[in-house]
Amino acid sequence: MIKQKKILMVAPYGFNDRMVNFIEYIHARLLSKNGWRVTAIVQTENRNAVNEHPAAITVYRTKYRLRGLFQIFKIFWTDSPSVVHIYGLRNN
Repeated sequence: MIKQKKILMVAPYGFNDRMVNFIEYIHARLLSKNGWRVTAIVQTENRNAVNEHPAAITVYRTKYRLRGLFQIFKIFWTDSPSVVHIYGLRNN
């Protein structure tokens, strides 16, 4: 039995309609298309914690960093991803 490939992506922002050309969103869409199960954790921009599924990617938006850290531990406990990719801050 082949184990499904899973990746957890942690990014400061992203995964919305404005940022479709940002590297984390492109990377997630390509991995999803190639059979990976992609989960992303980002900090919300408008302080509304929402979970959504754009382009077969499970996105958890958190209001606060501490809650995001709790969500990461929860994902490790329940789902155990194969790979974790953490994106750094941008210099705009």
